[in-house]
Amino acid sequence: MQKCKNCTKDFEHPEHFGKFLVHVKDVMSLPAAIPLPKLCPSCRAQRRFCFRNEMNLCRRTCTLCKKDIIAMYDADAPFPVYCRECFWSDAWDASDHGRSFDFSRSFFDQYKELLNTVPRIALAATADCVGSDYANNIGSVKNSYLIYGSIYAEDCYYGSPYYSKNCVDVLVSRHGEYSYELVDCQNLNTSAYCQDCENSYDLAFCYDVKNCSDCIGCVGLRGKQYCIFNEQLSEQEYKKRKAEMPLWDSAVRTEIQTRLDELKKNAPHRFMRGSKNEQVTGDYIYESKNTFESFFVEKCEDSAYLGQTIDMKDCYDANFTENDELLYNYLGSWKVQRALCSFTCYNGHDLYYSDFCNNCSNIFGCISLKNKHYAIFNTLYAPDEWIALRDKIILHMKETGEWGDYFPATISPFAFNESVASQYYPLSKDEVVARGWRWRDDIGGTIGKETIASSQIPENIALVSDNIVSSILACQTCSRNYKLIKQEVAFYKKFDYAIPRHCPPCRHKHRLALRNPRSLWQRQCDCVLTGHDHAGQCAVKFETSYAPDRPEIVYCESCYQKEVV
Repeated sequence: MQKCKNCTKDFEHPEHFGKFLVHVKDVMSLPAAIPLPKLCPSCRAQRRFCFRNEMNLCRRTCTLCKKDIIAMYDADAPFPVYCRECFWSDAWDASDHGRSFDFSRSFFDQYKELLNTVPRIALAATADCVGSDYANNIGSVKNSYLIYGSIYAEDCYYGSPYYSKNCVDVLVSRHGEYSYELVDCQNLNTSAYCQDCENSYDLAFCYDVKNCSDCIGCVGLRGKQYCIFNEQLSEQEYKKRKAEMPLWDSAVRTEIQTRLDELKKNAPHRFMRGSKNEQVTGDYIYESKNTFESFFVEKCEDSAYLGQTIDMKDCYDANFTENDELLYNYLGSWKVQRALCSFTCYNGHDLYYSDFCNNCSNIFGCISLKNKHYAIFNTLYAPDEWIALRDKIILHMKETGEWGDYFPATISPFAFNESVASQYYPLSKDEVVARGWRWRDDIGGTIGKETIASSQIPENIALVSDNIVSSILACQTCSRNYKLIKQEVAFYKKFDYAIPRHCPPCRHKHRLALRNPRSLWQRQCDCVLTGHDHAGQCAVKFETSYAPDRPEIVYCESCYQKEVV
């Protein structure tokens, strides 16, 4: 047992973690082994998350072309910030900012100096993104607005859709279309206000519903149609009652949500959400094998401590990544192999402590490189020189105690409350300052600039004028001002949804709050039903994201299958 250097909680490294680090050393021909971390999994993730800003965007000027742009970096950032067109152009070369490594100083101190001089892209987006100038951390996205951490999305607005079209306000919804306010759903069409639902269409206010259609306020259904609050109806009766429940009406939505919550309270919950897995622990795991303490992952193998990843093999401590192999301590990548302690790199291999480098290989401590190979601190070397210098730097970092650790939060280009760390691992301002991390009091947005009061906006979407897009609204939660775009208003009108009365960040926080924490507890199955191959309470124990003191009824896989599926 070990005590976390950060939060002081006791934790233990499983045997497979040590074997993985030995495997990394051998495959990457490293001169020194990577030491087991001194931080627990949650604190390691928090440290990585300090380097990812998704939603806090601001207006500023492109340092190169001088046009007004939207960026994730404020105007006071010490480094140049380029618009997407300038960043991907041939008008500049990041290797012009190269420097030599100084063995009399620590690696992280020198890296921070490089970080403060090399140009960075205003919004993290692959070169093939089009019509999405207000979206961040995206890949292959078209005509979308204020979406974050998304790939292969088209005509989507707000949230984090994956492989989706025409979706609004969703949180990690995959393969969706024409859907609204979804949380952790897959393969949904024309659905709204749903969580943990799959392979269904025409759902509203449903939870854990799969292979169904035309259902409202239902929980735990499989292969059903024409149900309201889990009651089976005829097609005619269903349509009659549905017509009496317009979703633009706040009173109707409140009543449905209240009855849904009651159904959820009395329904058994599966100890882990997922399917088609073999030897896994965590939550929301799909088509994965030998993957442990991971959350919201799909098609992963021989990995651990993952979060929001797809198609990963031999990866530990990685988040917001897709299509990768052999990563450790990594944040935000796409199609990367053999990489350590880096973030937001695409299409590369053999990457060490680097940031937003694309189509690169064999780089160490580099920033914003494109199509470069064998570089250290953005300086190019011959392959033999590079290997010798890489090994010498690794041994130097081992002596300074930096080797294997992720970048310290003190050198992040973002304040803690700008980063996603504040969403998943929140701290107060006093706690952040006490750790020596940055806090920003003047995060963007206005208050008091609204031109229309919420009471003046009709609930019935049919009565809302298209001119609403020229108005400034005020969030009913935080009072921050926000606006609507014509595409979303057209979407609301098409499906009879109400105009949202809360700003996009508050809507995002509400969806996040519906999830369980990314932590696991030991718990015993709650099933006491007869006919489930046990007398009295089921004796099966498991790891689950439902803490023991939570009120939900939590079942092991066997009992859940017998009762629900």
